[in-house]
Amino acid sequence: MRPPAGGDRWTRRYLVLTAWRWFPTGLVIPVLVLLLSSRGLSAQTIGALFAGYGITVALLELPTGGLADTVGRRRVLVVAAAVDVVALVGLAVGRDVVVLAAAVLLSGVARALDSGPLQAWYVDATRATDATAPLTRGLSRGEAVGAAALGAGALTGGALASVALAAPVVAAAVLGVGHGVALLLLVVEDHRPGQRLRAAWREVPGTVRTGVGLAVGSRVLRRLTLSALGVGATLAGVELLGPLTAAVRLGGEAAAAGPYAVLVTAGFLATAAGSVLAPAATRLLGSPARLVVGATAAAGLALLGLASPLLLVAAAGFVGYYALLGLAGPPSLVLTHDAVGPAERATVLSAQSLARQLAGALTLLTLPLLAERVSFAAAWATLAALGVLAGLALVGVRAAPASGDEEPVGDQVPDGAQRPLGDVVRVEPVPGSDLLEDRAQRAGAVAALDDGSADGVEAAAAP
Repeated sequence: MRPPAGGDRWTRRYLVLTAWRWFPTGLVIPVLVLLLSSRGLSAQTIGALFAGYGITVALLELPTGGLADTVGRRRVLVVAAAVDVVALVGLAVGRDVVVLAAAVLLSGVARALDSGPLQAWYVDATRATDATAPLTRGLSRGEAVGAAALGAGALTGGALASVALAAPVVAAAVLGVGHGVALLLLVVEDHRPGQRLRAAWREVPGTVRTGVGLAVGSRVLRRLTLSALGVGATLAGVELLGPLTAAVRLGGEAAAAGPYAVLVTAGFLATAAGSVLAPAATRLLGSPARLVVGATAAAGLALLGLASPLLLVAAAGFVGYYALLGLAGPPSLVLTHDAVGPAERATVLSAQSLARQLAGALTLLTLPLLAERVSFAAAWATLAALGVLAGLALVGVRAAPASGDEEPVGDQVPDGAQRPLGDVVRVEPVPGSDLLEDRAQRAGAVAALDDGSADGVEAAAAP
Protein backbone atom coordinates (compact mmCIF):
# COMPACT_ATOMS: atom_id res chain seq x y z
CA MET A 1 0.00 0.00 0.00
CA ARG A 2 1.50 3.31 -1.12
CA PRO A 3 1.30 6.13 1.41
CA PRO A 4 -0.61 9.17 0.21
CA ALA A 5 1.57 12.00 -0.99
CA GLY A 6 1.97 15.19 0.98
CA GLY A 7 4.45 16.09 3.69
CA ASP A 8 1.80 18.04 5.59
CA ARG A 9 -0.30 14.90 5.91
CA TRP A 10 2.60 13.05 7.49
CA THR A 11 3.21 15.96 9.85
CA ARG A 12 -0.42 16.00 10.94
CA ARG A 13 -0.39 12.27 11.61
CA TYR A 14 2.91 12.51 13.44
CA LEU A 15 1.58 15.26 15.68
CA VAL A 16 -1.66 13.41 16.44
CA LEU A 17 0.18 10.20 17.30
CA THR A 18 2.77 12.08 19.36
CA ALA A 19 0.07 13.76 21.42
CA TRP A 20 -1.79 10.48 21.89
CA ARG A 21 1.43 8.74 22.92
CA TRP A 22 2.40 11.25 25.60
CA PHE A 23 -0.91 12.40 27.11
CA PRO A 24 -1.47 9.06 28.93
CA THR A 25 2.12 9.16 30.13
CA GLY A 26 1.53 12.65 31.46
CA LEU A 27 -1.38 11.31 33.49
CA VAL A 28 0.96 8.96 35.32
CA ILE A 29 4.06 11.10 35.84
CA PRO A 30 2.97 13.27 38.79
CA VAL A 31 1.49 10.37 40.75
CA LEU A 32 3.69 7.34 40.04
CA VAL A 33 6.36 7.93 42.68
CA LEU A 34 3.72 9.07 45.15
CA LEU A 35 1.57 6.01 44.38
CA LEU A 36 4.47 3.63 44.96
CA SER A 37 5.46 5.48 48.12
CA SER A 38 1.88 5.27 49.43
CA ARG A 39 2.04 1.50 48.98
CA GLY A 40 4.95 1.28 51.39
CA LEU A 41 7.96 1.40 49.07
CA SER A 42 10.98 3.36 50.25
CA ALA A 43 12.88 5.86 48.11
CA GLN A 44 15.66 3.32 47.61
CA THR A 45 13.19 0.63 46.53
CA ILE A 46 11.50 3.01 44.11
CA GLY A 47 14.91 4.00 42.77
CA ALA A 48 15.80 0.33 42.32
CA LEU A 49 12.54 -0.31 40.43
CA PHE A 50 13.18 2.64 38.14
CA ALA A 51 16.77 1.48 37.66
CA GLY A 52 15.39 -1.91 36.64
CA TYR A 53 13.22 -0.08 34.14
CA GLY A 54 16.26 1.71 32.74
CA ILE A 55 18.33 -1.46 32.54
CA THR A 56 15.50 -3.27 30.76
CA VAL A 57 15.26 -0.48 28.23
CA ALA A 58 19.03 -0.46 27.82
CA LEU A 59 19.25 -4.20 27.16
CA LEU A 60 16.48 -4.07 24.56
CA GLU A 61 17.11 -0.68 22.96
CA LEU A 62 19.38 -1.77 20.13
CA PRO A 63 17.68 -5.11 19.30
CA THR A 64 14.25 -3.46 19.19
CA GLY A 65 15.57 -0.51 17.21
CA GLY A 66 17.08 -2.95 14.74
CA LEU A 67 13.79 -4.84 14.66
CA ALA A 68 11.90 -1.65 13.80
CA ASP A 69 14.37 -0.92 10.99
CA THR A 70 13.93 -4.46 9.71
CA VAL A 71 10.36 -5.62 10.21
CA GLY A 72 8.69 -2.21 10.08
CA ARG A 73 7.94 0.64 12.44
CA ARG A 74 4.16 0.12 12.47
CA ARG A 75 4.30 -3.44 13.81
CA VAL A 76 6.77 -2.56 16.54
CA LEU A 77 4.79 0.50 17.63
CA VAL A 78 1.55 -1.49 17.93
CA VAL A 79 3.23 -4.19 20.03
CA ALA A 80 4.76 -1.48 22.24
CA ALA A 81 1.32 0.06 22.84
CA ALA A 82 -0.14 -3.33 23.81
CA VAL A 83 2.68 -4.11 26.26
CA ASP A 84 2.37 -0.67 27.80
CA VAL A 85 -1.33 -1.21 28.51
CA VAL A 86 -0.54 -4.45 30.36
CA ALA A 87 2.16 -2.66 32.38
CA LEU A 88 -0.23 0.15 33.35
CA VAL A 89 -2.86 -2.32 34.52
CA GLY A 90 -0.22 -3.97 36.72
CA LEU A 91 0.77 -0.61 38.23
CA ALA A 92 -2.87 0.26 38.88
CA VAL A 93 -3.78 -2.93 40.74
CA GLY A 94 -0.44 -4.15 42.09
CA ARG A 95 0.21 -4.04 45.82
CA ASP A 96 3.02 -6.54 46.17
CA VAL A 97 6.51 -5.37 45.25
CA VAL A 98 6.94 -8.35 42.89
CA VAL A 99 3.83 -7.38 40.90
CA LEU A 100 4.91 -3.76 40.80
CA ALA A 101 8.42 -4.73 39.71
CA ALA A 102 7.00 -6.89 36.90
CA ALA A 103 4.82 -3.98 35.78
CA VAL A 104 7.77 -1.59 35.77
CA LEU A 105 9.90 -4.05 33.78
CA LEU A 106 7.09 -4.50 31.24
CA SER A 107 6.94 -0.74 30.97
CA GLY A 108 10.64 -0.85 30.14
CA VAL A 109 9.99 -3.39 27.38
CA ALA A 110 7.30 -1.12 25.93
CA ARG A 111 9.60 1.89 26.10
CA ALA A 112 12.40 0.07 24.31
CA LEU A 113 10.02 -0.97 21.54
CA ASP A 114 8.63 2.56 21.32
CA SER A 115 11.98 4.38 21.33
CA GLY A 116 12.52 5.93 17.91
CA PRO A 117 10.21 4.12 15.44
CA LEU A 118 7.52 6.81 15.25
CA GLN A 119 10.00 9.60 14.64
CA ALA A 120 11.96 7.43 12.20
CA TRP A 121 8.72 6.65 10.31
CA TYR A 122 7.85 10.35 10.12
CA VAL A 123 11.27 11.35 8.78
CA ASP A 124 11.28 8.54 6.20
CA ALA A 125 7.69 9.25 5.08
CA THR A 126 8.44 12.95 4.74
CA ARG A 127 11.64 12.39 2.80
CA ALA A 128 9.95 9.78 0.58
CA THR A 129 7.53 12.51 -0.46
CA ASP A 130 10.26 15.14 -0.89
CA ALA A 131 13.90 14.08 -0.63
CA THR A 132 14.98 17.62 0.32
CA ALA A 133 12.10 18.31 2.72
CA PRO A 134 13.21 20.35 5.77
CA LEU A 135 12.91 18.57 9.10
CA THR A 136 13.40 21.30 11.68
CA ARG A 137 9.86 22.67 11.72
CA GLY A 138 8.13 19.27 11.88
CA LEU A 139 10.44 17.93 14.56
CA SER A 140 10.12 21.14 16.59
CA ARG A 141 6.34 20.94 16.39
CA GLY A 142 6.49 17.29 17.43
CA GLU A 143 8.58 18.17 20.46
CA ALA A 144 6.19 20.99 21.35
CA VAL A 145 3.07 18.87 20.90
CA GLY A 146 4.54 16.02 22.93
CA ALA A 147 5.50 18.37 25.74
CA ALA A 148 2.08 20.05 25.70
CA ALA A 149 0.40 16.63 25.79
CA LEU A 150 2.53 15.64 28.76
CA GLY A 151 1.63 18.88 30.51
CA ALA A 152 -2.08 18.50 29.85
CA GLY A 153 -1.90 14.89 31.00
CA ALA A 154 -0.06 15.85 34.17
CA LEU A 155 -2.65 18.49 35.03
CA THR A 156 -5.47 16.02 34.37
CA GLY A 157 -3.65 13.33 36.34
CA GLY A 158 -3.34 15.65 39.32
CA ALA A 159 -7.09 16.24 39.23
CA LEU A 160 -7.84 12.53 38.94
CA ALA A 161 -5.49 11.83 41.86
CA SER A 162 -7.93 13.70 44.12
CA VAL A 163 -10.28 10.75 43.55
CA ALA A 164 -7.59 8.09 44.02
CA LEU A 165 -3.84 7.95 43.38
CA ALA A 166 -4.38 4.99 41.03
CA ALA A 167 -7.10 6.74 38.97
CA PRO A 168 -4.66 8.42 36.53
CA VAL A 169 -2.97 5.08 35.86
CA VAL A 170 -6.30 3.42 35.05
CA ALA A 171 -7.19 6.28 32.70
CA ALA A 172 -3.80 5.95 30.99
CA ALA A 173 -4.40 2.25 30.36
CA VAL A 174 -7.77 2.98 28.72
CA LEU A 175 -6.26 5.67 26.49
CA GLY A 176 -3.40 3.32 25.65
CA VAL A 177 -5.83 0.96 23.94
CA GLY A 178 -7.02 3.82 21.74
CA HIS A 179 -3.41 4.72 20.97
CA GLY A 180 -2.77 1.23 19.63
CA VAL A 181 -5.79 1.50 17.34
CA ALA A 182 -4.65 4.92 16.11
CA LEU A 183 -1.24 3.50 15.23
CA LEU A 184 -2.87 0.78 13.15
CA LEU A 185 -4.88 3.36 11.23
CA LEU A 186 -2.39 6.20 10.78
CA VAL A 187 1.07 4.65 10.39
CA VAL A 188 1.40 3.55 6.76
CA GLU A 189 4.61 2.20 5.26
CA ASP A 190 5.32 0.17 2.18
CA HIS A 191 9.07 -0.42 2.18
CA ARG A 192 9.03 -3.73 4.08
CA PRO A 193 6.25 -5.77 2.42
CA GLY A 194 5.85 -9.40 3.40
CA GLN A 195 8.76 -9.42 5.83
CA ARG A 196 8.45 -12.46 8.08
CA LEU A 197 9.35 -12.11 11.72
CA ARG A 198 11.93 -14.93 11.75
CA ALA A 199 13.69 -13.53 8.69
CA ALA A 200 13.55 -10.06 10.21
CA TRP A 201 15.16 -11.25 13.46
CA ARG A 202 18.01 -12.74 11.42
CA GLU A 203 18.68 -9.30 9.94
CA VAL A 204 18.59 -7.50 13.30
CA PRO A 205 22.21 -8.24 14.39
CA GLY A 206 23.56 -6.82 11.16
CA THR A 207 21.35 -3.76 11.42
CA VAL A 208 22.44 -3.23 15.02
CA ARG A 209 26.11 -3.56 14.12
CA THR A 210 25.72 -1.01 11.34
CA GLY A 211 23.78 1.39 13.57
CA VAL A 212 26.29 1.14 16.41
CA GLY A 213 29.09 1.62 13.92
CA LEU A 214 27.44 4.83 12.79
CA ALA A 215 26.86 5.99 16.36
CA VAL A 216 30.53 5.54 17.32
CA GLY A 217 32.06 6.20 13.90
CA SER A 218 30.95 9.81 13.64
CA ARG A 219 32.49 12.31 16.04
CA VAL A 220 29.27 14.28 16.23
CA LEU A 221 27.23 11.19 17.10
CA ARG A 222 29.80 10.23 19.72
CA ARG A 223 29.46 13.68 21.23
CA LEU A 224 25.66 13.47 21.14
CA THR A 225 25.82 10.09 22.85
CA LEU A 226 28.10 11.48 25.55
CA SER A 227 25.71 14.38 26.05
CA ALA A 228 22.82 11.92 26.25
CA LEU A 229 24.53 10.27 29.21
CA GLY A 230 24.45 13.51 31.17
CA VAL A 231 20.92 14.42 30.13
CA GLY A 232 19.69 10.94 31.02
CA ALA A 233 21.21 11.21 34.48
CA THR A 234 19.62 14.59 35.18
CA LEU A 235 16.19 13.60 33.88
CA ALA A 236 16.12 10.44 35.98
CA GLY A 237 17.20 12.39 39.04
CA VAL A 238 14.55 15.08 38.56
CA GLU A 239 11.82 12.46 38.08
CA LEU A 240 12.78 10.69 41.30
CA LEU A 241 13.75 13.57 43.60
CA GLY A 242 11.15 16.04 42.36
CA PRO A 243 8.04 14.37 43.81
CA LEU A 244 9.87 13.20 46.93
CA THR A 245 11.10 16.72 47.60
CA ALA A 246 7.57 18.02 47.10
CA ALA A 247 6.17 15.42 49.51
CA VAL A 248 8.71 16.40 52.19
CA ARG A 249 8.05 20.14 51.83
CA LEU A 250 4.25 19.95 51.45
CA GLY A 251 3.40 17.40 54.13
CA GLY A 252 3.03 14.00 52.49
CA GLU A 253 2.20 12.21 49.25
CA ALA A 254 -1.50 13.06 49.13
CA ALA A 255 -0.89 16.72 49.88
CA ALA A 256 1.87 16.94 47.26
CA ALA A 257 0.02 15.23 44.39
CA GLY A 258 -2.04 18.23 43.27
CA PRO A 259 0.62 20.96 43.54
CA TYR A 260 3.28 18.74 41.99
CA ALA A 261 0.96 17.95 39.07
CA VAL A 262 0.60 21.70 38.44
CA LEU A 263 4.39 22.11 38.60
CA VAL A 264 4.93 19.22 36.17
CA THR A 265 2.36 20.74 33.83
CA ALA A 266 4.20 24.06 33.93
CA GLY A 267 7.46 22.24 33.20
CA PHE A 268 6.10 20.42 30.18
CA LEU A 269 4.42 23.55 28.81
CA ALA A 270 7.78 25.28 29.21
CA THR A 271 9.35 22.44 27.20
CA ALA A 272 6.74 23.01 24.49
CA ALA A 273 7.52 26.73 24.44
CA GLY A 274 11.25 26.02 24.21
CA SER A 275 10.71 23.64 21.31
CA VAL A 276 8.64 26.23 19.44
CA LEU A 277 11.36 28.84 19.93
CA ALA A 278 14.18 26.48 18.86
CA PRO A 279 14.16 27.32 15.10
CA ALA A 280 14.32 31.07 15.80
CA ALA A 281 17.03 30.55 18.40
CA THR A 282 19.01 28.46 15.90
CA ARG A 283 18.83 31.28 13.35
CA LEU A 284 19.84 33.81 16.00
CA LEU A 285 22.91 31.83 17.09
CA GLY A 286 23.78 30.70 13.57
CA SER A 287 24.35 27.08 14.57
CA PRO A 288 22.25 24.28 16.06
CA ALA A 289 25.26 23.02 17.99
CA ARG A 290 25.72 26.36 19.76
CA LEU A 291 22.10 26.26 20.82
CA VAL A 292 22.39 22.70 22.12
CA VAL A 293 25.55 23.48 24.10
CA GLY A 294 24.20 26.66 25.68
CA ALA A 295 20.69 25.40 26.44
CA THR A 296 21.82 22.04 27.85
CA ALA A 297 24.46 23.56 30.12
CA ALA A 298 22.02 26.25 31.29
CA ALA A 299 19.45 23.53 32.05
CA GLY A 300 22.00 21.94 34.36
CA LEU A 301 22.56 25.25 36.16
CA ALA A 302 18.79 25.64 36.58
CA LEU A 303 18.77 22.51 38.76
CA LEU A 304 20.67 24.43 41.43
CA GLY A 305 17.39 26.21 42.11
CA LEU A 306 15.83 22.96 43.31
CA ALA A 307 18.32 22.85 46.17
CA SER A 308 16.84 26.08 47.51
CA PRO A 309 14.51 25.91 50.55
CA LEU A 310 12.40 28.65 48.94
CA LEU A 311 9.49 27.06 47.09
CA LEU A 312 9.29 29.77 44.41
CA VAL A 313 13.00 29.47 43.62
CA ALA A 314 12.75 25.68 43.43
CA ALA A 315 9.71 25.90 41.17
CA ALA A 316 11.48 28.40 38.89
CA GLY A 317 14.48 26.06 38.64
CA PHE A 318 12.22 23.12 37.76
CA VAL A 319 10.35 25.00 35.03
CA GLY A 320 13.54 26.58 33.69
CA TYR A 321 15.19 23.17 33.42
CA TYR A 322 12.43 21.78 31.23
CA ALA A 323 12.18 24.96 29.13
CA LEU A 324 15.89 24.82 28.31
CA LEU A 325 15.76 21.12 27.47
CA GLY A 326 12.89 21.92 25.10
CA LEU A 327 15.06 24.56 23.44
CA ALA A 328 17.92 22.07 23.00
CA GLY A 329 15.82 19.16 21.73
CA PRO A 330 14.97 19.98 18.08
CA PRO A 331 18.45 21.04 16.92
CA SER A 332 19.92 17.96 18.59
CA LEU A 333 17.43 15.75 16.72
CA VAL A 334 18.18 17.40 13.38
CA LEU A 335 21.93 16.88 13.86
CA THR A 336 21.22 13.20 14.50
CA HIS A 337 18.81 12.66 11.59
CA ASP A 338 21.07 14.41 9.11
CA ALA A 339 23.87 12.00 10.05
CA VAL A 340 22.03 8.76 9.23
CA GLY A 341 20.00 7.18 6.46
CA PRO A 342 16.64 5.38 6.73
CA ALA A 343 18.08 1.88 7.09
CA GLU A 344 19.67 2.61 10.47
CA ARG A 345 17.69 5.63 11.68
CA ALA A 346 15.73 3.89 14.46
CA THR A 347 18.82 1.97 15.56
CA VAL A 348 20.90 5.12 15.99
CA LEU A 349 18.07 6.76 17.93
CA SER A 350 17.98 3.65 20.12
CA ALA A 351 21.73 3.88 20.69
CA GLN A 352 21.31 7.40 22.05
CA SER A 353 18.34 6.34 24.15
CA LEU A 354 20.47 3.46 25.44
CA ALA A 355 23.00 5.97 26.75
CA ARG A 356 20.27 7.98 28.40
CA GLN A 357 18.62 4.98 30.03
CA LEU A 358 21.82 3.46 31.41
CA ALA A 359 22.96 6.77 32.84
CA GLY A 360 19.52 7.16 34.37
CA ALA A 361 19.64 3.68 35.88
CA LEU A 362 23.00 4.37 37.51
CA THR A 363 21.67 7.68 38.84
CA LEU A 364 18.57 6.04 40.30
CA LEU A 365 20.70 3.49 42.15
CA THR A 366 23.08 6.05 43.65
CA LEU A 367 21.18 9.32 44.04
CA PRO A 368 18.79 8.14 46.82
CA LEU A 369 21.80 7.17 48.93
CA LEU A 370 23.33 10.62 48.45
CA ALA A 371 20.04 12.32 49.31
CA GLU A 372 19.46 10.22 52.42
CA ARG A 373 23.03 10.12 53.77
CA VAL A 374 24.11 13.66 52.88
CA SER A 375 21.21 15.89 51.85
CA PHE A 376 18.72 16.58 49.09
CA ALA A 377 20.66 19.78 48.34
CA ALA A 378 23.83 17.76 47.65
CA ALA A 379 21.89 15.47 45.32
CA TRP A 380 20.51 18.43 43.36
CA ALA A 381 23.97 20.02 43.13
CA THR A 382 25.37 16.75 41.72
CA LEU A 383 22.63 16.66 39.08
CA ALA A 384 23.38 20.28 38.16
CA ALA A 385 27.05 19.44 37.58
CA LEU A 386 26.13 16.50 35.35
CA GLY A 387 23.79 18.72 33.35
CA VAL A 388 26.51 21.30 32.73
CA LEU A 389 28.91 18.57 31.60
CA ALA A 390 26.24 17.27 29.19
CA GLY A 391 26.26 20.64 27.48
CA LEU A 392 30.03 21.03 27.47
CA ALA A 393 30.39 17.61 25.81
CA LEU A 394 29.19 19.21 22.56
CA VAL A 395 31.55 22.18 22.58
CA GLY A 396 33.29 22.35 19.19
CA VAL A 397 30.62 20.55 17.17
CA ARG A 398 29.71 22.50 14.03
CA ALA A 399 27.11 21.82 11.38
CA ALA A 400 27.43 22.91 7.78
CA PRO A 401 24.62 25.22 6.54
CA ALA A 402 21.73 23.37 4.91
CA SER A 403 20.37 24.47 1.56
CA GLY A 404 17.05 22.66 1.93
CA ASP A 405 16.05 23.88 5.35
CA GLU A 406 14.74 27.15 6.61
CA GLU A 407 17.36 27.19 9.30
CA PRO A 408 21.05 26.25 9.26
CA VAL A 409 20.57 22.87 10.83
CA GLY A 410 23.06 20.65 9.01
CA ASP A 411 23.32 19.15 5.52
CA GLN A 412 20.18 17.59 4.08
CA VAL A 413 20.79 14.34 2.26
CA PRO A 414 18.12 12.36 0.41
CA ASP A 415 17.30 9.15 2.22
CA GLY A 416 19.18 6.27 0.74
CA ALA A 417 22.15 8.39 -0.32
CA GLN A 418 25.38 7.28 1.31
CA ARG A 419 28.24 9.51 2.30
CA PRO A 420 30.91 9.56 5.02
CA LEU A 421 29.54 10.82 8.29
CA GLY A 422 32.52 13.09 8.57
CA ASP A 423 30.98 15.18 5.78
CA VAL A 424 27.90 15.91 7.84
CA VAL A 425 29.54 17.99 10.55
CA ARG A 426 32.91 19.34 11.45
CA VAL A 427 34.26 19.11 14.97
CA GLU A 428 36.96 21.49 16.07
CA PRO A 429 39.26 20.09 18.75
CA VAL A 430 38.86 21.73 22.13
CA PRO A 431 40.98 21.31 25.24
CA GLY A 432 40.06 18.09 26.94
CA SER A 433 37.89 16.84 24.08
CA ASP A 434 40.02 13.77 23.45
CA LEU A 435 39.66 12.78 27.09
CA LEU A 436 35.90 13.28 26.90
CA GLU A 437 35.66 11.18 23.75
CA ASP A 438 37.83 8.45 25.26
CA ARG A 439 35.46 8.32 28.20
CA ALA A 440 32.55 8.29 25.81
CA GLN A 441 33.98 5.25 24.02
CA ARG A 442 34.39 3.41 27.31
CA ALA A 443 30.90 4.49 28.32
CA GLY A 444 29.76 3.55 24.82
CA ALA A 445 29.51 -0.02 26.00
CA VAL A 446 26.90 1.46 28.26
CA ALA A 447 25.67 3.72 25.47
CA ALA A 448 18.86 11.53 23.19
CA LEU A 449 17.16 12.95 22.28
CA ASP A 450 13.84 10.95 21.34
CA ASP A 451 10.41 11.31 20.46
CA GLY A 452 9.12 12.64 21.74
CA SER A 453 8.07 13.26 23.18
CA ALA A 454 9.82 14.06 23.35
CA ASP A 455 13.24 13.85 24.31
CA GLY A 456 13.23 16.57 26.84
CA VAL A 457 9.80 15.13 26.45
CA GLU A 458 10.57 11.56 25.87
CA ALA A 459 12.69 10.76 28.93
CA ALA A 460 10.46 12.64 31.22
CA ALA A 461 8.13 9.77 30.67
CA ALA A 462 10.02 7.05 32.50
CA PRO A 463 8.64 4.63 33.25
